[in-house]
Amino acid sequence: MELREENWQAFRPKLFEEVVMYSTLPTDAACFRCGDHNPRIRCHQCGASQYMCHVCDSAIHKQQPLHDREIWSDGIFKAVSPTTTYDSSSDSKPLAINRCIPFSLPWRCPLCHDGKIVVSSRESTRIVVNLRGRFDLNDALPVCEACGEQIQLETPHDVIREQYWPGSTSRRSTYLFDQDLFCFYDLLQKNNPGLSETGFLKTLEQMSAVKGRVGSVNATTFSKAFHEWRYCQFSMRKLRQSPLFECPCCVPIQHSVHLDGNKKLYRYSKVPRGLSKQYYGEFIVPNEEVDKHLEDIGYSSEKMTGVGLCGSTRWKAAKAASKTMKNLDETGLEVAGCRHALALKALNMFRREMFGYPHYLHTQNFQSAKCIWADIICQYWPWAVVKAESCPNLRSAMCAQPCLSVMHAKAHSWHCQILWGGRWQEGAAGGAGEEMEQLFSYLSRFNITTKYMSAAGREEQLVEAAMFWNDKKIFNLPKYLKARLQKVHEVFPPVVLL
Repeated sequence: MELREENWQAFRPKLFEEVVMYSTLPTDAACFRCGDHNPRIRCHQCGASQYMCHVCDSAIHKQQPLHDREIWSDGIFKAVSPTTTYDSSSDSKPLAINRCIPFSLPWRCPLCHDGKIVVSSRESTRIVVNLRGRFDLNDALPVCEACGEQIQLETPHDVIREQYWPGSTSRRSTYLFDQDLFCFYDLLQKNNPGLSETGFLKTLEQMSAVKGRVGSVNATTFSKAFHEWRYCQFSMRKLRQSPLFECPCCVPIQHSVHLDGNKKLYRYSKVPRGLSKQYYGEFIVPNEEVDKHLEDIGYSSEKMTGVGLCGSTRWKAAKAASKTMKNLDETGLEVAGCRHALALKALNMFRREMFGYPHYLHTQNFQSAKCIWADIICQYWPWAVVKAESCPNLRSAMCAQPCLSVMHAKAHSWHCQILWGGRWQEGAAGGAGEEMEQLFSYLSRFNITTKYMSAAGREEQLVEAAMFWNDKKIFNLPKYLKARLQKVHEVFPPVVLL
């Protein structure tokens, strides 16, 4: 560590010297394209040492306007926008020009199949936003030399073909977003839970301002376009039949299901719910279905005592009501997952963790599961058996083996640990019943932003996060299962029959 610090201290003056030299225009600089000895422009994407005159700059960046350019003026390099160059008759005086959005065009007219396409610029402007910020460019006006017909470039086909995403549904959207920008922000957000969209946009705006461009991006337009793009990617995954909320190891026979609630994923009631509903319907169950189930089993009118109490230990999270929830709308998320820690199904909680929520997931989605794990299974299972006696359609779900989660069992009474403990149950296969705690360690970090979102926005964010978590788990499953198998062989060596 000390040696590395000493090396950097010795190297620092040399780096600073190079930066100072790079910040000036060499006395022997010449245009790399035509050899002119009065170059005033350099471009970071064309090459840091590639200086050019205004004529070559116009020829090059007419086709590639999304570059970061600088003009030598008043003894320093100044960042300029794509629509700015310099007047050759004066000492680098800024001059406004038109630059068109770089759409690909056919070589021949698609109408007459004879004339060439000539591109000119309209006075109207459009905003292109990519990873380097905002670019204000002119609309292109392609015209056929032979027939004089204009070629339309505003269709969704043209926008998607160029890897852009429209900012609105209008034929000529003001904003065009680079899809690489959305992909980058999507991965950044999922790898850094709690990242603010406002903070990300401010970074883009500051990047634009530093590079001499307009430092402003419409937050509402960006948010709506991003969510539409993200849902399109979700639909593409469904079209490819990629596994979303399904464990490849637990299909078709579901061995274990862990039911648990997360009260950290709440949402404030002061935030409007919004008029729109979430796009995704595969993970979070609609609230109406859960309410109907609770009504069918008579849970809404039922008063229960002793819930969350096992011996001398009281589970505060299991209380049916609490004063701390008076400012909340959704109070958390109830999730069902498999023994490989994949999220399979979830529902919104509007009260504290109560038996009715895991009961819906258990009886409506995992009736054929062999083992049902829960933190308070000693209280939940007798209650569920009573409900099944009055509802014949629920009896098939009670054939599973109830198992008490291993870690939570430590807080239960001794007789409870023996009667219900997962490690004591036949067929539990050494499960832990704490797999959803791994998921919650990731999902809970999204609460920084989701508690201020609309109801639909919160659900969409949590669904995307759960899919991202599942993707990582599935990717690591071969390595994980191999390690588990090796451990089993170490503990129980294979028996060789002679």
